[in-house]
Amino acid sequence: MIDLRHIYKDEKFIEVAENFKEKHFIKNDCDKTSGGKTANKWKIFKDTFYDLTYCRCPICQRELDDVSSHIDHYRPKKESMYEFLKCCYRNYMIMCSDCNSKYKGDKFPLLDESKRATNIDEIENEIPLLINPCFDNVFDFFEIAFIRSSSTKEILIYKPKRGLNEIDKKRAETTIEIYALNDCDKLNQNRCRLNLLNGYFKKFIKIAKKFDETKNRKELLKKLKIVLNKKIENLKKDKDEEDKYISFYEFILKEQYKILI
Repeated sequence: MIDLRHIYKDEKFIEVAENFKEKHFIKNDCDKTSGGKTANKWKIFKDTFYDLTYCRCPICQRELDDVSSHIDHYRPKKESMYEFLKCCYRNYMIMCSDCNSKYKGDKFPLLDESKRATNIDEIENEIPLLINPCFDNVFDFFEIAFIRSSSTKEILIYKPKRGLNEIDKKRAETTIEIYALNDCDKLNQNRCRLNLLNGYFKKFIKIAKKFDETKNRKELLKKLKIVLNKKIENLKKDKDEEDKYISFYEFILKEQYKILI
C-alpha cells in the first residue's frame, strides 16, 4: 500500500480541490447529467492522483492508466449510505478497477454499525474498518510476508503489523480481507489475486533474503535507502520509470516483513 497522507499538502491537488469544491460541493452536484452525456466531475482528480501514486493503485500497487483506474468514494456514494459525500473531495481516492469494483464495491464496515453517519457532522463518530491511505499511516498497520500457498505458488501478502491493539488489528485484517491481499488459500478462489501476489514475490524475495542474511545490516540498510531515494527522484523526473513499487521497498527498509518459506 502507498502512504498518501501528504496529498492534501500538494499544491497541484489543493488547486484542483479548491476549484472543485467551489463549483460542486455545496450543491452536491458532481456526477453525470441525467442523460449521461458528460463524465463525472471527480475525474479531474485523476492526474494529480497519478503524480502522487506514481501511477500505481495505492491499495494493490497495480499500474494505472485511464482505462484501469477509477476514482473511488472511500465512503460509498450510494443514496442509502453516504450520498451526501459524493462531492466531497476528501472522500476520493484513486484505485485500480479491481480494487474498486471487484473487491471493495459498496462495502464500508464500521467497528460499531450503530454509529453510521447520516450527515457530515456525524462522521467523526465512526471508526471505519477500512484503512484509508490518504489519512492513515499504512506502515502503522501492515507488514508484508513471503509465503507459499497450497497451490504451490509463492506469493507476497499483507499481514497486520505485529503488536497492534485489538481495534487496529481488526482494521488491518478487514482491509486485507476486503481487497483480497492475503493468502489465497484462506479466500474464496473467485476472490484470489494469485498472479498479482506471485509477481510481487518474484520481484522482492531476493532483496528481502539479502537483507535477512547480511551480517552488516546497518550498512545494507544505508545502501537500500540510497537506492530507494534514487528511485523516488527518478520517478519525479520520469513518469515512465519502470520500477514504481516504492512502498514495498519501504516495508523492507522498516524491517516490517517476514520470510515464511
